[in-house]
Amino acid sequence: MSLQILFETAPIPSTARMLQPNLLREMQLLARRLGLRWVEWGPGEAGVEFCPGGTLYVAQTAGGLRGSAQSSAAGPGFHKAAADFLLTYSRQAWVELRVQDETGFWELRDFGTLRQHFYTWLHDMLYTLTQVQPGASGIHVNFPTDAWYPARREGICTPLGVLAAAEVPSLLAAPSLTPLAQQFFVWPNVERDALYHRNAALWLLWNDCTWTSPRTPLERNLGEAALAHLDAARRLDPLLPLPLAAWSELAALMEMPTPSACVPPDLPLSEPIGYRRGDLLIPFPHDWVARLPGRFLFAETDKGPIYWDLDRTFRLVPMPRQEVLQDDSAGLDAFFAGWQTLPRQDACRTFFQIHPPNNSPASHWILTGAVVDADTIAMVAAAWKDPQDERWAVQALSSVRRLRTAPG
Repeated sequence: MSLQILFETAPIPSTARMLQPNLLREMQLLARRLGLRWVEWGPGEAGVEFCPGGTLYVAQTAGGLRGSAQSSAAGPGFHKAAADFLLTYSRQAWVELRVQDETGFWELRDFGTLRQHFYTWLHDMLYTLTQVQPGASGIHVNFPTDAWYPARREGICTPLGVLAAAEVPSLLAAPSLTPLAQQFFVWPNVERDALYHRNAALWLLWNDCTWTSPRTPLERNLGEAALAHLDAARRLDPLLPLPLAAWSELAALMEMPTPSACVPPDLPLSEPIGYRRGDLLIPFPHDWVARLPGRFLFAETDKGPIYWDLDRTFRLVPMPRQEVLQDDSAGLDAFFAGWQTLPRQDACRTFFQIHPPNNSPASHWILTGAVVDADTIAMVAAAWKDPQDERWAVQALSSVRRLRTAPG
């Protein structure tokens, strides 16, 4: 259940296509003129980033463009900004857009009505959640469906922090939903005001900051962006409560002095900010997941994705069972003879071997593992330097599971 805008360009007559500009290129130029970040994921696939959690996705088709913007997390301010961007693009590129907007904003252009639509959606979503699962805890709300989730089991987790399940009924019964919306949506108002900058910083601090000294340029850029948002929030509204402890901690990790703007009022919090201080549930292809440290970084390689920190690495590659085993008529135990096993509470089987390092100074301990499902095998490889991390490697392997395990 989410709010979004869907769009596509109207069909262009074949006689006019030679005169039509490159539609994707025109959108890229508009994004850059407006100071928005343009990201390319592959041939004909790109996105316009408006704010943390707010991206307009676009793909080139044989007849033009199509795309979408899911706005449930970023809020009504982003929804309006995305709609305004599409309208400007339509006029400047001389192209007709067919837009589906369930909020009605595309046709009405009334922000008050749009905001009320978001408030109603927020109320109904949380009400349904707490009614279906009274005392719900460890629930994840508004995270992208293909992203990681916090592995924690307490509270209702949102990209801007944790809501205590017991507090939700009173928040929903309040005379106004504005206070709840202001701690739920990144961009709750029309402008990029102080509240927007605080919530944009909270998104980065809860979801992207690994709470270590920067190890890559990307980590440094994310840290600098969070600090810039906090500084802007304090400058625009000196009375808006901000997360002072997290602000000061991040500045220290970035080896920067505590900003002069890092002064009260403070934003009261029940726990330190940052899902990545703990473990995350990481998705892999074919519905496999694994529990890994939130401080791990991610890289795409020719052998598939790898998760790593300075001392450990983890890979998981799903493969068809028949391709790996070829002939397992003798049974899994015979095929994996000599391997250790781990107990499980589902239909999968887990086998692994641990290989000690050789005499090379750069050598690591290595775990090779296989989690066998009815039709797929998750091949796992973990490496580490410190012998004490063997326990981590085995626990990571034992966490591997398939969300929709095939029968058998």
